[in-house]
Amino acid sequence: MFASTLSVFLGASLALASVASVSERSNPSGLRRCSTTISEEKVVTAEKHFEANQVSSPLAERASAVIQVYFHVISADGTPEGGDLSFV
Repeated sequence: MFASTLSVFLGASLALASVASVSERSNPSGLRRCSTTISEEKVVTAEKHFEANQVSSPLAERASAVIQVYFHVISADGTPEGGDLSFV
């Protein structure tokens, strides 16, 4: 069971590494980009469709929400060198 699971993970990592290698060679700038190409005509058509069918809501303009965000920091000690974060 362990050997077969390990084989699957190793195979998947090899496949991903191969894809990453090919993408690096085809994109020497190193920037991640989508490989899909769309003609300028299709872009203009899609933008016009979006603008014509965009739904606006007066409630959406007034709506707001507060989202509480919490961080759990694990550090070796209370110093920045030990991994502690300063929120000042």
